[in-house]
Amino acid sequence: MFFEDIVKKEHWFFAEHIPKCSIETVLSDTEASHAVRTRRLRIDDPLIIFDGKGLSAAARIIEISQRPLRVRLHIGERDWSPKKTPSVHLVSALPKGDRQNTMIDMATQLGVDVLTPLVCERSVSVARKGNRERWDRIVIEACKQSHRSWLPTLAEESSLETFISGIDEDAMVFVGDSDGDTLGSFSSMSLKELEKVYLVIGPEGGFTLFEHQLQKRAGFKMLSVGDGILRTEAAAVSLVASIMGLVRPSSVMRDD
Repeated sequence: MFFEDIVKKEHWFFAEHIPKCSIETVLSDTEASHAVRTRRLRIDDPLIIFDGKGLSAAARIIEISQRPLRVRLHIGERDWSPKKTPSVHLVSALPKGDRQNTMIDMATQLGVDVLTPLVCERSVSVARKGNRERWDRIVIEACKQSHRSWLPTLAEESSLETFISGIDEDAMVFVGDSDGDTLGSFSSMSLKELEKVYLVIGPEGGFTLFEHQLQKRAGFKMLSVGDGILRTEAAAVSLVASIMGLVRPSSVMRDD
C-alpha cells in the first residue's frame, strides 16, 4: 500500500522524534494511552506517527506491555511534507474560558500556520502562564484529527500596534468585519501568490475607533464573516475557513 493511502486510513499519533525506517521506537505515555485505551489498537495494527515538523512515518505495533503501559513500534516508510503556501496567520483576541480551546482547535484543524493572541482595548481575556501547556496539547490533538504533519506556531500575545509594525510588506491582512467586503471581491490567484496572509479578529466588544483607524492606515482589508454579530471564536473559524477555501482548496476535512 502506498504511503499516501495509509495516511488517509490510519490513526495518527505524535512523536517528538521519528527514527529511520526499520528502527523500533516507543510511543510517549500520553500517546500510548490514546492508542490502546481510546483507539483500542492491538499488536500488528498499523498507525501513523508525526513529529509536528513535517515528518511522518507509517508504523506497526509490535509490542504492548502493561504496568506501566508501553507501546513499541516498528517504523516503516517515512515521508516529509513541506509547509504549504501562503502561510496563514490567525491574529485574534481571546474569547473567555473554554471557547479559547475551541478556537485554537478548529483553527488548527483548518490548517492555520501561526496563532497569535491579540490584546485589544476591549479584550475580555488575555493569555496566562497556564494556557501554554493546554494549548500545546490542543494543537497536537487537532493535527492528529486532521492529519496535518506541521504543528502551528503558538506566538506570544501582541498588541495591535506591535502586530502592525511586524507585518511583512508582501503580505495581505484581512480583518473580520460584519460590514466588510464579500469573499467574491478577492481573487484566489492573487492570494496564492502571496507569502503570508494575516487574519485578524477583534474582541466581542469590537475594535475601538482608534484601532479601526490604525487598521485603515495600515491598509487592512475588511472581509465579511457572515450575517449578524458572531462571537470571537465563531468569527475566527469563519474567516479562516473562507480564506483556506481560496488559498488551499485541496485541504481535506474529515470526521472520525
